[in-house]
Amino acid sequence: MNYLKYALEKQKENSGIEIFGAVVTDLVQSVEQQLGIVFPEQYKAFLLECGSCSIYDTYISGLFRDWDNATSTGSTLHDTLEARANHKLPLNYIVLEYSEDENYYVLKVSPDSSENGKVYSVDIDDKDEVSKFTEVFSSFEEYFKFTLD
Repeated sequence: MNYLKYALEKQKENSGIEIFGAVVTDLVQSVEQQLGIVFPEQYKAFLLECGSCSIYDTYISGLFRDWDNATSTGSTLHDTLEARANHKLPLNYIVLEYSEDENYYVLKVSPDSSENGKVYSVDIDDKDEVSKFTEVFSSFEEYFKFTLD
């Protein structure tokens, strides 16, 4: 899928969609190393084509070419490290979207190809830890299309 083309088409219909711009492979690889994971191919393609996207106040966490990814909300590096530190997010997930109502959408990053790339909704329990992983999309592409639609 061409993520940039899809986002640009949707942007014509909805001016609330913002595309932050493609990032370079070196940045993607650096963030993978910092997180200790390898991004699924669909997500990596999104990063290389769009970087990150938002629709109004909803960010699809990605990477920014012009902002500090370690400190910027909406960066998968920042959002994932924060979720790991504050809510004990397991290491085989990255944050795609964080909602103020204590809910995450996360992407599974796993060597098991049957699980890799699935998107889950994750709740925060009364101990302030992630709980109840519910599969909501079978792929990043499906999540991306749904979010921009």
